[in-house]
Amino acid sequence: MAEHDQVQRAQSAFEELHKAMLGVVDTFEHDAVVASNVAQQLGRDTPIAPLVENFDVSSARHRLTAALDAFETKRRNARVALWRVMIDEGCSIGEVSRIFGLSRQLVSRQLHSNE
Repeated sequence: MAEHDQVQRAQSAFEELHKAMLGVVDTFEHDAVVASNVAQQLGRDTPIAPLVENFDVSSARHRLTAALDAFETKRRNARVALWRVMIDEGCSIGEVSRIFGLSRQLVSRQLHSNE
């Protein structure tokens, strides 16, 4: 039963990771449009300062930072949830660390910090 709970937690964690990834994609798509517009404007003989002044750089930076922070948090949660499933299936911390290319100490610390 405990293994089933870990699997459900891992599924939920990966669904949350997927949502966070989509948030990053949306942010980058928006920023790509802005970058394209700036690139086009730079090819013209008009001053660029008025265009840049009308762009809220601070909000764009905060939006990107929030999206990337959410992604990193969800990625870590999903990874740790997956490790818990692997351990419930009989893998050792050493095996998990080898598979993921991390130290045993890091895997152990992250497993215990999310309890």
